[in-house]
Amino acid sequence: MHPDVTAPGVKISAARALTGVAATTVPDVDNAQYSTISGTSMATPHISGVVALMLEAHPGLNLDSVLSVFKKTSRAVYDTSSAVVRQREEWEVGYGYVDAHAAVREAARLNPKRTTVETTALPGWTGTVSPAVCAPGVDCAVNASDSHTISVPAGSSALRVTTEWGNAAFDLDLDVYDPAGQLVASSAQGVSTGEAVAVSNPVAGTWTVVLKGYLNAATTYTGTAEVDKVVVLK
Repeated sequence: MHPDVTAPGVKISAARALTGVAATTVPDVDNAQYSTISGTSMATPHISGVVALMLEAHPGLNLDSVLSVFKKTSRAVYDTSSAVVRQREEWEVGYGYVDAHAAVREAARLNPKRTTVETTALPGWTGTVSPAVCAPGVDCAVNASDSHTISVPAGSSALRVTTEWGNAAFDLDLDVYDPAGQLVASSAQGVSTGEAVAVSNPVAGTWTVVLKGYLNAATTYTGTAEVDKVVVLK
């Protein structure tokens, strides 16, 4: 026995019923029309929303195929309660932590009746992030970051950037900037072996990827990037 998949369910703020039995929920201090609750009551709507988007991308999916997509696309979950970081087992978290973008993308890929997704890998790279040195009033990542540029072609429907360093004890965060220098995507999972982001409909041009260290020794990492292009089937 195990859960199928894990979704956000701790301290989730959502619209609060003002009448009926549900009105007994404690209102948020800053807005009485919202309530912050933890539990499966808050995790389930996340999954319902993801499944709705999957069905929009592929109306032919059934329960088994939805679960199959979750099994393929969900992210690993780690236990950091002790000095030894371990990946949580299936009986604890099921297939892992739901990845909405990856699940919808996979649903679209499985639907050959409307469109198909062509994926092109961009050149990968390696880099090193210096040890983070933190002090009062000093940004830890000022001298602990590594930048890399990637060229995104025109007509891309999605850009995905992944960095991997393999040591869950190190805390590094990922920022991605568009050709205008605007921060458009970030990933800061805390304890993890890598960070990844996805950007919808990226503009063509030179993008900048920055991996920043906050709790790390000198860290060598690998970076990968790929773009999707949605092609209408004839």
